[in-house]
Amino acid sequence: MKDRVLAWMSLNGPSLGIVVLIVVTLIMLSGCNTVAGMGTDITKSAEWTKDKMSGSKDQPTKKDTTK
Repeated sequence: MKDRVLAWMSLNGPSLGIVVLIVVTLIMLSGCNTVAGMGTDITKSAEWTKDKMSGSKDQPTKKDTTK
């Protein structure tokens, strides 16, 4: 696979290969933010589930007051 990628880069010129490499790197780095956001969502849902399972039904839920 690596040989095919390197061959493709050399066939289309070195500048195109560098552009493709930069674009792929940027896409991979943007994925890091998505994973971090997903981790936050999973943590919040786990806390919510833990609260519900512990029997805290009588406690009022937090409401978002920022509008």
